[in-house]
Amino acid sequence: MKSLKPCVFILLAILGFQASNAVATENAADLEVKLQQIMSQRRQNKPYVDISDAELKTGDPHLLLTLLEPYEKDPIWIVRRTAYFYEMKVARLHPTAEVRQEVTKRLVEASITGSMKGATEWLLTFGQEDFSQQSKDLIREGLAKADIDKVGGDPSIWLCGVANMKDQLPHLKKLLINEVAYRSDPKMRHLPKWYYTSGWAARLARARMGVEDDIVKCIQLSDSLLRPNGYFEERANIPEVKLLNDISYIAQPASIRYLQGYLQSDKKLLGPHGKPWEPVASYVLDLLARRLKNFPIKRKRARFYSLDEIQRAREWMVQQKEWKIIR
Repeated sequence: MKSLKPCVFILLAILGFQASNAVATENAADLEVKLQQIMSQRRQNKPYVDISDAELKTGDPHLLLTLLEPYEKDPIWIVRRTAYFYEMKVARLHPTAEVRQEVTKRLVEASITGSMKGATEWLLTFGQEDFSQQSKDLIREGLAKADIDKVGGDPSIWLCGVANMKDQLPHLKKLLINEVAYRSDPKMRHLPKWYYTSGWAARLARARMGVEDDIVKCIQLSDSLLRPNGYFEERANIPEVKLLNDISYIAQPASIRYLQGYLQSDKKLLGPHGKPWEPVASYVLDLLARRLKNFPIKRKRARFYSLDEIQRAREWMVQQKEWKIIR
């Protein structure tokens, strides 16, 4: 009888493996059908039942990415957006290097080709370790033919900084502009403001990669449009949060200290028609929560932070001997 025990264990293992495979196959089939239904409803702009995080977490991430891939090329933009959104969720719920790098590569391609508006902004939440050699090659190709007149800056420039591609520093230097002269030149009045140019994006990318002169210059230029008391100049006619977001992108100690200064402010950002709007401290708290590890306040939708939370964030920032910056 003893000699039968190993055989029994092997048989049980085989049966268990087959059962597990059967469940996985069934789950995959269910997800495929659900995806087809969702995308069909998205094309018709109809309500749909979302795939839950629990379903995505229990699914095979490689299979999920395979199922989502065909929808990346769909002619309907909302279908493409839904596919990339689920892929981002897969990367978050299955944070292995292989999965995150695959999702990053897909988003880089979408950003560079312009097939998915918003992909660049999504990629700003990824880390430099998520960018594989394939992703970097795509960014280099994008940089080689970057649209330097693109309002807001060419996506490849922003992504170059996030991927920490220091070999491209000389190329980015060629894209820099004299922001002060650009701002005051009457011939440039019909063009976007300097903080919407590829030249400004290139300076920010170089600053993110640690070029000290550009870090200092970015902060000086920001200060030229931001008042010390926390208000934006009405005459500047700029989106109220543009420069604070840009400084946050730099993700260097000097940029964190700069944001910390606005966290201490009790003033408000100017809203429509130049009226005081959201507390600058609340907005900056949200930026810092996204940028620093172990930040004591969790990010909230719509940035509804209480005065107590703002004060706790202020105290925590002062207490830290060194900030661990998420890059």
